[in-house]
Amino acid sequence: MRQGFSLIELLTVVAIIGILASVGVVGYQGYIEAVKKDTTETNGRQVARAIEQDFLSLANGLKATTELGTEMVVAGVKITSQVKAASSCYKYAENIKQYLNNRWKNPYDAGTPYAVNLHVLHSVSGASSSLKSGQIGLQCANVCEPSTGSFYLNNCSCAAGTDCALYSFTKADYDTFDTNASCPGGSCTYAEGDAPYDAYDYATSPLAATRTANGQEIWTGTSSDAANTRYVLVGPHIPGWLCPKPTTAMAANAVGCDCDNPGDPSYPCQ
Repeated sequence: MRQGFSLIELLTVVAIIGILASVGVVGYQGYIEAVKKDTTETNGRQVARAIEQDFLSLANGLKATTELGTEMVVAGVKITSQVKAASSCYKYAENIKQYLNNRWKNPYDAGTPYAVNLHVLHSVSGASSSLKSGQIGLQCANVCEPSTGSFYLNNCSCAAGTDCALYSFTKADYDTFDTNASCPGGSCTYAEGDAPYDAYDYATSPLAATRTANGQEIWTGTSSDAANTRYVLVGPHIPGWLCPKPTTAMAANAVGCDCDNPGDPSYPCQ
């Protein structure tokens, strides 16, 4: 009777184990990536709901906010003050950034800040043109407007597993729209280089029409500006998946203009 296994049999078993292990590793990595993506998207939805709740509270004269707008003290140091009805959108965005970065972690990389104020280094004149994986970007349509004014705080999450590009949609994007019988909608045709949905969609949407009727801007600048310098403003007329570059830039590591203090030389965030 033969005792043990031959060398060929052992090598075959080792090869099979190696194949099974490699398949398991690939499956596990795919699972981890899916969890990171789902966590990023879920976190973004939670933040969006909290922002909406705060807006409704402040706009209706209530003083209470979620933790995103409350005063925050870390190690005995006051980091942020309470957001009020008269507080600017920019201040609120800063409060959110500070709170999230002190309480939440980036699902893709714990060493990378989770929340980013896109008005700093991510504007149309800034150095950075993308969000890193797992980050949430915050920006205002009108940085100095309070919750009772033309307030709109946009937030977008990067759950692609790679850097997410920020878009600089301009009046020129609107002008490159190619009409066809199936428009408007997802089947519209655009000139090469346009995103799947360009500024035409934003400018002609029902929400944009309402914004115009209320005297609110869709484009920055004046009619005399060149088309490529007239940027589309963040607002409810922009789809939730889009993350455009902000039109208002702030200095890196600066508090930014004091939107809440009319006596400040930089007021109101020009």
